[in-house]
Amino acid sequence: MKKSLWILSALALVGFAFTGCSNDCETADDCADGEFCIEAVYEGQGGNEDTDSVAVGDMFCSPCPVDCDPNSQYPVCAPSAKACAAQLSCPDGQQFQVNGNTATCISGSVKSCNADTDCESGYVCGASKVCEPKAADEFKYVRIDDMSDDCTTKKTCEEVDPGADIDAVVLTKADGSKHYAVGVAGYQRSDKKTEKDSYTDKNGVKSATDPTKALNAPDSFTTYGNNFDGKCVYFTDSGKTEHPYVSLGGKEGYIALEMGAAIVAGDKIDVLEVGSCELTNTKDGGKQIAKSEPIQLQVSISKDSGWKVVGTKTADDSNKGILSFTISDNMLK
Repeated sequence: MKKSLWILSALALVGFAFTGCSNDCETADDCADGEFCIEAVYEGQGGNEDTDSVAVGDMFCSPCPVDCDPNSQYPVCAPSAKACAAQLSCPDGQQFQVNGNTATCISGSVKSCNADTDCESGYVCGASKVCEPKAADEFKYVRIDDMSDDCTTKKTCEEVDPGADIDAVVLTKADGSKHYAVGVAGYQRSDKKTEKDSYTDKNGVKSATDPTKALNAPDSFTTYGNNFDGKCVYFTDSGKTEHPYVSLGGKEGYIALEMGAAIVAGDKIDVLEVGSCELTNTKDGGKQIAKSEPIQLQVSISKDSGWKVVGTKTADDSNKGILSFTISDNMLK
């Protein structure tokens, strides 16, 4: 039978590592639901009815995935947070904010998030996926403006994908690691249409007005990287009705995105615009080259202002739609 977890009193915690219950375990299956079977790193006293001591090296059940260091600022295992903290629970009006294996009490309500754009101004999405105060200014936003002619005629504007077509944005760091866009900060086509204005044409093709198509890894440039073959996917589904990119519609059309890492001097940013590449999975299955449109790249520390121009490029035979920009110090001043 699994033993219930008993919590040490504040007095009993002094000078000891909190260990949860001291019943032996080999795996988490030997513990109560939600508990971990961990190894004691610090000698301490169990909190169950047997008052067994816990020696270094013992395996025991705990709501925390690690044994809390009694000599640190996080000596207590807080069950509600499943992390080491300064105290078992937070005062009224505060809640635990978890950062890895540790937790800190913060004032106010805690808002969960997946990206900075989910948080209010002055807050960012922390490692524990809750909004926290922004520590320092970081360039984390990119804006792509369509520099081609706007879709001035009704016929052109009602095409499902007028203007520049953005598949993804890739931020490559000095160590070679790649980061993609994780959130949409703004989007509008040149005809002022947004993602809410999507429609389906007479052939059942959906308009490319979904800005989330520019998030995460490439969907059109499927061989992006060292082995890029110059091809890009036109439709993602077997019915050939849905595009893997978002269209900007022409001049005054744009999309603003939050990147998965801060942008610093020396980084490379690739904007993947579906242009000058060989289209695959087309309606007729024929060989076609995607029309290219010029775009301008900007960066900012804010999701809606303070944009700094990085440069303007157009897809051609030399890049096949992978528009690369190297970030310099001057661009971030």
